[in-house]
Amino acid sequence: MKHFFTPLLVILFAFQLIAYANPFSGIHQPVVHHKHLKSTNPQNNYGGSISNDIYVSLAAKIPADSPYSYISGASVHIAFDSSFDSNVYGPEDSQDFNSGGFGGAGSNAFAIPQGSVYLSIEGRQLPTVKDTILFVFQNPTATAYQLVIDANTFKGNGLKAYIYDSYLKKTSYITDSVTFVNFTVNPKNDSTFFNRFSIIFKSTSLAVNSISLNSAITNQAVTLNWKTVGENNLASYSVEKSTDGINYSSIGKVVAKNVFASTYTFTDNKASEGNLYYRIKAVSINGLVTYSSVSTIAKGLVDVSFGVYPNPIQNKVVNIKFAQVEKGSYTLRLFNSLGKQVCAKQIQHSGGSATYNTILDASLTNGIYKLSISSANGSNSIYTTNVLIQN
Repeated sequence: MKHFFTPLLVILFAFQLIAYANPFSGIHQPVVHHKHLKSTNPQNNYGGSISNDIYVSLAAKIPADSPYSYISGASVHIAFDSSFDSNVYGPEDSQDFNSGGFGGAGSNAFAIPQGSVYLSIEGRQLPTVKDTILFVFQNPTATAYQLVIDANTFKGNGLKAYIYDSYLKKTSYITDSVTFVNFTVNPKNDSTFFNRFSIIFKSTSLAVNSISLNSAITNQAVTLNWKTVGENNLASYSVEKSTDGINYSSIGKVVAKNVFASTYTFTDNKASEGNLYYRIKAVSINGLVTYSSVSTIAKGLVDVSFGVYPNPIQNKVVNIKFAQVEKGSYTLRLFNSLGKQVCAKQIQHSGGSATYNTILDASLTNGIYKLSISSANGSNSIYTTNVLIQN
């Protein structure tokens, strides 16, 4: 028995020396090992007590065809808190000093860039959909690697985290536990490793379920009215205007009420002549954006006219445009191919030019319909056209 164990102990001891000589340490599927890290910044006041974190560990197979599991190496830690600063190297951050420091002679260096500083710990504000956390990876010594992403304690500020691979143009959801991302590199091609990976954030919910926008022109000013349903942690509404229907700019903001159903008004007193296009941009507290449909005003028209758009009509929502039409009550009707009335909607027009966002009956099926507009004072149509309804 003595002769059997002696060579076995020698083999195990030699194997352990090889593992420590490797730029990565340990064998088996890696577990992110920097959860205990405290900042090395002398002015750091973050003691690791924040429970809203993501940990990312880099691992390798050496050699690439090794039958063993990945060997764990460098790790980074991202901590989220409203008191942290996302842009400045501060007391909640820690530089990466691994293997001679990032940018030095270190092999398999893995860090988070922040300006000219490379971090192993980064404290950030709560995430928004505009945030990107970039990773840099230098001097690979292997070809087969793995990212181990531990998001057990990530709360997300109402958002989901995703790992983006810029080399493969691939986005993968980071689960609420541990996510493994296997990849290979070509040490002679920086795009296969250097700044290949980043974390981005998305939301699966809308900032607001629906925005119904109407516009009207009175005394040379355009008044916008919009109704909302299902506001969800909204910060504000931005009113955007365009003169070509393509390029929009913000002309004002309205603070969101954050109630289930609400009504808002905004007046544009600087409406120029010609066609004007308006839309409402809803922005949530985590950066999520939802847009209304576009409402069009033709300022300066002298001829009475009506318009319908879009055509085909999508999702049973249509815009009815009045240009220089006198004030009054109007009725919009739809007739099927047999001439039977299948839908009727009332429009209260305040006079002049306006666009009305109208929701048609949900029971309408796909097909061609005759659309008619008549005034309340008479049964004769003052405008008719054919429209196509598509779901």
